Amino acid sequence: MKNLAIALAYHGGNFSGWQKQPGQRTVQGELERALERFYGEPAATIGSGRTDTGVHALGQVVSFTPPREYPAETVKNAIDSLLPPDIRLLNAKLVEDFHARYDAQRRGDRYLFHEGDDLFLRGRVLLLKEQHNWEAMAQAAERFAGERDFAAIGGAVNPGGSTIREVFSCKLQREGRLWLLDIIANAFLYRMVRTIVGCLSQVGRSRMTSEGIDELLNSRNRNAAPAVAPPHGLYLYRIEYPNFSYSPEHGPL
Repeated sequence: MKNLAIALAYHGGNFSGWQKQPGQRTVQGELERALERFYGEPAATIGSGRTDTGVHALGQVVSFTPPREYPAETVKNAIDSLLPPDIRLLNAKLVEDFHARYDAQRRGDRYLFHEGDDLFLRGRVLLLKEQHNWEAMAQAAERFAGERDFAAIGGAVNPGGSTIREVFSCKLQREGRLWLLDIIANAFLYRMVRTIVGCLSQVGRSRMTSEGIDELLNSRNRNAAPAVAPPHGLYLYRIEYPNFSYSPEHGPL
C-alpha cells in the first residue's frame, strides 16, 4: 500500500510542540486523533521535523501508511474537517516508499520580526521595543552559512549525536512591515535557529559584532551563546525532497 504525504500548517501557541507527549496537547496527537476518527483505527504519523512548544508551521510534511486507501483529496477534505481550528491540512498526495523525515534533504525555517508593538501580531511575530541596526544584522546573518560544527548555538537532537550541519543560506530581508530571517539547512540542531536570532538581536543592539559570531561558532561553547529568542516568531517553512518540495510559495506536494 502506498504512503500518504500531507502538508500541515498550525499555530503553535496552544501546543506543547509537534511530538506526542502524555498529558500534553500536541500537533501530532491532534492529527492522529483525527486520523483515527476517519479510518476507525490508529495511524502512526512521521513528521519531517519536530517543532518545539510555541513554534508554528507553514509547511510541515507528514507521512503515514493509511489503514485503507482512499483518494488523496477525499482524505484531505475529511481530515481537515476533523482537525481543531489551529491546525490546517493544506494538501495530500499518495506516494511510494516515502519517509517524511529521512527523505528530507533540506529544511527551511523562517523567523519574523516587527520593530514596535502591534496588537494583531502578538503571538505570531517577535515584537522589538528597541531600535535595531537591521543592515548590520543582515550582514551578520551571512556568517552562519556553510558547513561546520554548530555546537555553540544548538544541541544535538539525539544524545551523543553530531552537531555538524550545513547551512545553505541565512538571509535577513524586509517584506512590508516585517523583517524575515530565512534559513535553509540540511537539518537543524535543537534551538539552533532561535539562538541565531538571539545572536542577531545582539548585533542589532551593538552588543555583538560579526567577528564575535565567528568567535562564538569557533568556540563550540554552548554556554557562551546569547539567550534563545522566543518561540512565537519561528515557523517551519519549507521542506525539500528528491522529487518534490513544499512551501507556501511553491504550493502542492
